[in-house]
Amino acid sequence: MPKIPDDVLLDVAGFCVKYLTERFSNERGLFRFAVSQTDVRQLQSQIAQKTVTHRDDLDPHVVAEVLQTTYRDLESPLLHEVYPDILNTGMLASTDQHRHIRSS
Repeated sequence: MPKIPDDVLLDVAGFCVKYLTERFSNERGLFRFAVSQTDVRQLQSQIAQKTVTHRDDLDPHVVAEVLQTTYRDLESPLLHEVYPDILNTGMLASTDQHRHIRSS
């Protein structure tokens, strides 16, 4: 399968999140079942090309795996640009906790 551009992959992820949230928000274990990678790639391609049919018949476990696979396929991580800020925030919180403990 040819490489799907990141902007299309994000559209695929959006479709999956919306589908799972609207129909299966209370379903447990969506990401725990093994599914056919052929089904995953086929559905990912259909979503990317906007040719998904029979939305009510989609296996939620396949949709969940498409979501995971889509995030893995991104050329750069979603949080790549803000990752250093996230780390710094964690370090600041840790430093603040140490200050609070020492002042107690």
